[in-house]
Amino acid sequence: MIIFVHGAGGSADLWKYQVGHLSKKYETLALDLPGHGALGGKGETTVDGYAEYVRKKMDELSIQSAILAGHSMGGAVVMSLALKYPDRCRALILVGTGAKLRVAPMIFRTIKISYTIAVKMMSKILFSSKPLSEIISWVEGETRKTSAETLIGDFTACDKFDIMNSVGDIKVPTLVICGREDQMTPEKYSVYLKEHIGNSALHVIEGAGHMVTVEKPEEVNMWMEKFVGTVV
Repeated sequence: MIIFVHGAGGSADLWKYQVGHLSKKYETLALDLPGHGALGGKGETTVDGYAEYVRKKMDELSIQSAILAGHSMGGAVVMSLALKYPDRCRALILVGTGAKLRVAPMIFRTIKISYTIAVKMMSKILFSSKPLSEIISWVEGETRKTSAETLIGDFTACDKFDIMNSVGDIKVPTLVICGREDQMTPEKYSVYLKEHIGNSALHVIEGAGHMVTVEKPEEVNMWMEKFVGTVV
């Protein structure tokens, strides 16, 4: 079983290329976190809060252990779960994330002033220098499904997150992926994960930004499939 966890302001749909590919060989589950996508409700304001939701969902579905894949804030969520409940995590796939996820104060201010402007502003830093316009429109549409309150909560959770001193306690096999042009979680964040998680591998994908899963899905899928094949 591979469980996919999306990032701040995202939804399970943002994993559609990976789920569509990997579900041909493996059992997959892409979750909407509280306050996101089709789930609705109120979001959390801490990464640990979201990690507890994922654990409880695993309990509900009688999933004892799984490969946990997380993008951006979702990466923080699955790392936190792996640290707190190591027996529930068979392996990790970390995409565009880091052991610390500070958020620029300007982002919080802009969301409070105008959610529409904030979404457009984030689009300028989520992608590579040459993204496809239809991809930008799709991701913006997914973000708009999340309320401003929930997005602020997500970024608050990210801003509080810091496991730089404990990330080395992750012992399970780990795949780290990032886009070369990622401005939200720069390549050095992924390098840090690779250097501090003992059993890990890093792949940097050219021509992609923070949304590497939708900008370069074929390459992401290739590395994920190879990795999953070594741990199942």
